[in-house]
Amino acid sequence: DGIRDYKVTGVQTCALPIWSLAGKTHLVFWLKTRNENIPAWQDVNPLVTLFGRDGAKVEYRPRTDLLGQPTETEAREGWTCIRVPLAGDADWKRTGEPVETLEWLSMGFDSWGAPPLEIWIDGLSFTTEPPDR
Repeated sequence: DGIRDYKVTGVQTCALPIWSLAGKTHLVFWLKTRNENIPAWQDVNPLVTLFGRDGAKVEYRPRTDLLGQPTETEAREGWTCIRVPLAGDADWKRTGEPVETLEWLSMGFDSWGAPPLEIWIDGLSFTTEPPDR
């Protein structure tokens, strides 16, 4: 189960199914952006926050700007695969306690300028991956 082909052109919301994250190790999604502002991105991107029941939340912050300095060398047609380890790791700082049941999520992107700014998200899913990946 996941979200397919969601385009963001401003502050948007998207209804999600309520997901049990039991046994899940990663949030994975494909991301494509169009940001014509110079120098484009500031700070680190994307920020991902998961929200659960009773106010539970956890934020994931990449250690480097994955949009301004992408680490993925296999991107095609501007699409980049983003893998967020739910436990956090050397590349992703986790703040907060794990969310057991996801009710909604947010993604933050920090651009230097005003529109035009477009963000496409595709294939969003929670996966279980081997520990050595």
